[in-house]
Amino acid sequence: LCQLPLNCLKQDSKGGWFIQFMRLKTKRETTLPISLELAQIIKYQQEYIKQYLGTEYQYLFCARRSGQKKFTPVPSVMLSQAFVRNLNILADKFDICDRSGKRWKFQSHQFRHTVGTGMINNGVPQHIVQRFLGHMSPTMTSVYAHIHDSTLRNEVDKYLSTKIVNINGEVIQSLTTEL
Repeated sequence: LCQLPLNCLKQDSKGGWFIQFMRLKTKRETTLPISLELAQIIKYQQEYIKQYLGTEYQYLFCARRSGQKKFTPVPSVMLSQAFVRNLNILADKFDICDRSGKRWKFQSHQFRHTVGTGMINNGVPQHIVQRFLGHMSPTMTSVYAHIHDSTLRNEVDKYLSTKIVNINGEVIQSLTTEL
């Protein structure tokens, strides 16, 4: 994220928005679909960078001048530690807490986990989640496959409501009557 290029936003002929970037770990260029809302935020950030750092700065995010209270952008890449530190400053400022009421301490990788788990729990097939997250194997993606109890209940209920029919289309038995 910190090394996202300024020109990362792409649009297809149907008006759909995509983000394009290089995955540093696998050294592969990746293009992923994004929401209109995210595309608008990226456009806003692109304008901010152009306004304050000019057209020669090639990244979507920048570092801040050290030693100043007010954020003063400088044309260098924000370090991942600074990114996390800024998130935790926002957690303090806006009183972001976990379920027990304890102040939340952000870590950058948590976002991937939240998205991966959310996709799985909303019925996105695991192979799609694998590609979206850039995993090389299904085993890597299975780490995110924490199925919520309600998701499991809904899927089992759908399965149990099915009926077994014979070759003539007559209902032979319902799975729920067998249990």
